[in-house]
Amino acid sequence: MDLAASLASLGLYADESHDAPYPHPQLPPEETGSLVLALHGELESLRELHARELQLLRAEAEERVERLAEWCAKQLRAVEANRDAVLGEVSEQREAAGAQAALALEQLQASHRQQTAMYRRLLAEEQQRCASARSEVLRVSIEAGNEQLALRAKLQQQRDRSEAAAAALEARLREGAAAAAAREAQLLGRLELLEQHVAQLERAGERQTAAAAQRAAEERWAVQQLEEEKEALLRRVHAAEARAARVEVLARATRAAEEAGGGVHGKSRLLVVPQPQKAAQRPASAPRGKVLAASRRQK
Repeated sequence: MDLAASLASLGLYADESHDAPYPHPQLPPEETGSLVLALHGELESLRELHARELQLLRAEAEERVERLAEWCAKQLRAVEANRDAVLGEVSEQREAAGAQAALALEQLQASHRQQTAMYRRLLAEEQQRCASARSEVLRVSIEAGNEQLALRAKLQQQRDRSEAAAAALEARLREGAAAAAAREAQLLGRLELLEQHVAQLERAGERQTAAAAQRAAEERWAVQQLEEEKEALLRRVHAAEARAARVEVLARATRAAEEAGGGVHGKSRLLVVPQPQKAAQRPASAPRGKVLAASRRQK
């Protein structure tokens, strides 16, 4: 009977899934004592069985050790018997290996000498190529420097030309503005004179009859023509100022592009500012002459 099964039958073997305490046996004292004695007997029998198995294992191990020692002794005697032959073979193998190594060393040294000569020749060729490459690089750098200097000189010339053209353009713009201002002042003076004359004619026309009324109508018509001429002239002046402003903006943009290093290729182009046209001849010259003649007659 197994010990675990006996303990389980007695209810003394606790469940391993939780930590519940062992339950108290519910058997009578006589049965409990007999079961304990039976358990002690089983334990003693198991101990004896284990001791016998341990003795058998020890005896088997001792026999294996003895057989192994005998086999090792036989192998040692065989090795000692073949030691001289093995040493002779080893010495022969060493001599053959030494001869092969010496031959391989000579071949390696010869190959090394050949490779060294080849490497020296390649090094000389590479040095020659490097020297030629250095000279070529030096030549190219010198040519590039000369070309850069020439380009800088051309750029400076183009810049000077552009500045001169811009200065001339500004001078022409100033002259045009001054001429336009003088023309405007002259026209304004003439307009004032005409306005004064018209006022005089109007005062004289109030004292006259139908002829005076006709002369006043002719004078008003002449004043209207002068106003139209004035408006046309002012429009031309404004157009000239707008063109001058556009030309100035273009000149500034050109200078900014040149200062940014863009360079100017080809011939410099001079901007031509269109001159303001002369005032068109007034078609009302005949009525105006009639008005002036009438004013003289009235005076």
